[in-house]
Amino acid sequence: MADLEARVAELESRIAFQDDSLQALSDVVAAQNMELDKLRRELSRQAERLKALALAVDDNAASPTAEERPPHY
Repeated sequence: MADLEARVAELESRIAFQDDSLQALSDVVAAQNMELDKLRRELSRQAERLKALALAVDDNAASPTAEERPPHY
């Protein structure tokens, strides 16, 4: 009978440890998911900035500015 009680106590201890481990892992996954969402938003913003800068460079290259010297100089 004592052996059965010891086995049950061991199983309860293992379950409690596994519950704690599962909760800790769940918390880590949730934190990583939030960080991933944040990084995706930042990547999207940076892609938009890069696109805008590329368009600005293309616009400047297409239209000569007053600072450019004429070809005969």
